[in-house]
Amino acid sequence: MKNVMNKTKLALGITAAVGMVTAAHYFWHFIRSNHPRLVFPVFCLSVTLLALAGYFFLGRACRRSYERHRRLSDLTLFLACSAWGLFFALPSLYGPYNWAWSLTNEVRVPGAVILLSGLLVAAGMTGLIVAFVYLGVLRSIGQDRELLRTTGPYGLTRNPQFTAGALVVLGMAILRPSWYAAGWAALFVFLARVMVGAEEEHLKRIFGKEYERYSARTPRFVGLVRDG
Repeated sequence: MKNVMNKTKLALGITAAVGMVTAAHYFWHFIRSNHPRLVFPVFCLSVTLLALAGYFFLGRACRRSYERHRRLSDLTLFLACSAWGLFFALPSLYGPYNWAWSLTNEVRVPGAVILLSGLLVAAGMTGLIVAFVYLGVLRSIGQDRELLRTTGPYGLTRNPQFTAGALVVLGMAILRPSWYAAGWAALFVFLARVMVGAEEEHLKRIFGKEYERYSARTPRFVGLVRDG
C-alpha cells in the first residue's frame, strides 16, 4: 500500500512539474518569437535563477531531506523535478525549435551534426534507462537508498544517470553551437555536481566504509580521478 501511495504521489508531482515546465517553455518561446532583443537578458536571468534553485533545492534541501527522512521528501522531490525540467526546457529560448530536438526550417544543420547529435542523445537515453532499471525507479529518485549498487553501470561510474544525461545535453547542444548552448551545458555540470554532493553525503552516512571503498575504486562520473 505504501509503495502504491509513493508511486501515486510521484505521478502527481511529475504531472505538476510537467505543467510548470510546459508553461515556462511557452513563455520562453513567446519571448524568442516576439521580443528577440530580450532573449539574452532573459537567458542570463534564467540561468542565474536556475543555478540558485539548484543550489538550494538540489543541494541544501536534498541534504536536509536525507538527514531527516533518509530519503527525499515529497516537496523536495517536486522541487528537484521542476528544476531539472526547467533546465531541459531552457533550449526553447535560445534555439530555433519548438523543442530542442524538433528541428524546423529556420536553421540548416549539417547532416553529420544531426547524426552525431542523434547518436549522443540515443546513447544517453539508453544509458539513463539502463541505470534507472538497474537501480529501480524509486531508488533512482531518492525514495529508497538502503541498497548500494556497485555492479553493472554502477561499476563503471558512481553516477551513471548524470553521465548519461551529459551525453544527452552534449547531443542537444551541438545542434545549435553558441555561447547559449555552452552556458546551458555549464549549468548542467553545476546542477549535477550540486545534487551529487548531497547524495554522496547521504550514502556515506548510511554505508560508511563500504561506500568509501566503492568511491576509491569507481570514478564519480568518468575518467581517471576516482573520487572526483
